[in-house]
Amino acid sequence: MTPPRQLDAIGYLATSEINSTSYVGGLLIVNSNARPLEFHCTVPFLPSRSQRVLYGASLSGSLMTEDIPRALFKKAKHRPDVVFVNSMAMLAVQAELEQPVACIQVTSEAMGEEKERLGADCLNGEEVSGGEGISPAAGYLCLESEGAPIEFKNIRLRVLPPFETKMEVDVGNPPPAPKPVNMKGHTLLGKWSYAGNYTREFLSDGRCILRNGEEIVWSKRVQTATRDSAVLEGGYTHVLKGETLHIEGRYQAVRK
Repeated sequence: MTPPRQLDAIGYLATSEINSTSYVGGLLIVNSNARPLEFHCTVPFLPSRSQRVLYGASLSGSLMTEDIPRALFKKAKHRPDVVFVNSMAMLAVQAELEQPVACIQVTSEAMGEEKERLGADCLNGEEVSGGEGISPAAGYLCLESEGAPIEFKNIRLRVLPPFETKMEVDVGNPPPAPKPVNMKGHTLLGKWSYAGNYTREFLSDGRCILRNGEEIVWSKRVQTATRDSAVLEGGYTHVLKGETLHIEGRYQAVRK
């Protein structure tokens, strides 16, 4: 019997979606004694509007199992003998790697026998989510939150070709797109820098361009503006307080 080969390096790969708007990833490579050899992570990647339209529902999978892992392994100097990922869905990264990919999950006994019996999401052995006998039908669309306060806005329905959707009731047409806001002479005009290499530039034609270094991440229109603030498509808020631009209540930028 051939003895098992000792692993010289082990990789741990994780990707995650943040607030349904951006994506991050991290790669940790350790030696056989679990001592770190190197670590790499990405800055939050914000897909552009065109990327969301082109990729549709496949965008998350493409970024989390292809683009982000590819970028992380390109930076790595060591090549792990095996790579562990943080979810079963991430096993699709095997198509990008030569090394075997594995995911360690808690056994069904630890999660409770209900999960295996019901085929539903369980917590501490109790079903918290599931469904059966589901088929497309007319009716209301229900929006669900996870027990915390949440607000929904700007929700629209769109019939996507080549499918034909027939409904028994008239849902009406979505409201017209807002007219572009003229930002000529506005206090936010110019380029603002924050979080390392990120910049946001407000143009007089009402556009705001997000860049990571020289790379354009997205371009969005200003929907509403006051003397010291602007709100972009998607609800991205920008408020000027003194010499500091407060972005989305999360970042602070200075004029570049």
